[in-house]
Amino acid sequence: MKGICLVILTAMVLVGMASIASAGVLNEDVSYWWNNNGTVQTSVDPDSAWLNQQTIAGTLLVKVQETVYDQASTQVLLARNDPAASFPGGYLYAYSLTNLGVGDASNPVDNGITQFSVNWQVAPEFVTISRQTLQGWTVTSTPAWTWVDENPTGLLPGDTAGGLWAISKISVDGVATASVFYDASGGQTISGQTTGPVPGLQSTPEPSGLLALVSGFVGLLTGVLRKR
Repeated sequence: MKGICLVILTAMVLVGMASIASAGVLNEDVSYWWNNNGTVQTSVDPDSAWLNQQTIAGTLLVKVQETVYDQASTQVLLARNDPAASFPGGYLYAYSLTNLGVGDASNPVDNGITQFSVNWQVAPEFVTISRQTLQGWTVTSTPAWTWVDENPTGLLPGDTAGGLWAISKISVDGVATASVFYDASGGQTISGQTTGPVPGLQSTPEPSGLLALVSGFVGLLTGVLRKR
């Protein structure tokens, strides 16, 4: 009886995993760049207590959110964004960039953050922006996005640019260095970390693979019950 219960419990857990994976999101991370006594440091997925503490202290500089979608969802999202185009297969890495404390919004000549780039360990298959990305932002290299002076400003404190998209054949997330350019007097590059694809590791199982694993456990359970 204990053996049957264990098999049932395992199958239920795997079904839950398959349900989560089938939603299309394989991974999501939020990175905060903050000023630690003059040094820029990164905290990935911090808890609310840390976040509240840094918000009160006024040390937060940049927020980078990265979401990885499975291959099926990637094709759907890309097709909706540009129905007339064809795209390579792979996993969509969607970034959004928020300026939390870089620059001075009251200064009329301060354009805030005007560029965001991520140093992937593997070259992307494709880089683009979504229809929801702020006007004035475009792709300049791989993967990097730049404001091209079509809006009054770049990203001032409190502004967010989402829909910064890049496609990779790899779905495994790891640490990636990144940087923003602050369009102040003379310009300033601020570097931190986010997440990105890591070569040489096994990709995250697709929903079909998880469902196949679940089916195997269900078959095992059926065999056990028949023997009983």
